[in-house]
Amino acid sequence: MRWPWQPRADAKVPPGERVTDELPSKPYEVFAALARHDVDYVVIGGVAVQAHGNPRTTLDVDLVAAPEAANTDRLAAALTDLQARLRGVDAELIDVDPRDGRDLLEGGNFTLATSAGRVDVWTHPEDLKGCPPWAQLRERAQRFTVRGTPIDVVGKDDLLSMKRAAGREKDHGDVAALTSAARGHQPPADQPRPPELERSKPPHARAQRPRTRGRDIDR
Repeated sequence: MRWPWQPRADAKVPPGERVTDELPSKPYEVFAALARHDVDYVVIGGVAVQAHGNPRTTLDVDLVAAPEAANTDRLAAALTDLQARLRGVDAELIDVDPRDGRDLLEGGNFTLATSAGRVDVWTHPEDLKGCPPWAQLRERAQRFTVRGTPIDVVGKDDLLSMKRAAGREKDHGDVAALTSAARGHQPPADQPRPPELERSKPPHARAQRPRTRGRDIDR
């Protein structure tokens, strides 16, 4: 049994070749880069929905990184490995470099194109509607392991809170599917299921200063 995105034989973008906005999503490559650089993060969005039992498709990787300078420096190194750049029209005109840890720490939210597809990064959890402060988000996260690579995923209750706060049609669908799975309902027989993954406790939580803003997650 495999995740929809579990490792495959796709070739990486050769060094020096331009990363485009719409490369296929390869989440495992993202998580492997984060692990190599010991980045402290929690996955949210569609990949988290898959991890908690709803095997729907997703086009990107959404994650919240620990809002600490040393961690955003490590995140910048991982994003450099992934040839990350800002996505969208006129992105190159914006004086922000996602491969600079200082910009990551100050910027809050980054929508990126990488050699492994689209990645959305938040370094200010308070910018996400329904998201708890970092220390609580981290403490309640669950660790999964795929081929020896650790992947820290938002806890189910926090994921549901974020989905309910975002309130879009697909969020309502995710809430319905996840709560049905909790009651023991099974998806249709012809719908792929995520594999059984190893679980372990996440690293110790780190403190985050409280703030109050909110923003929808685009995934």
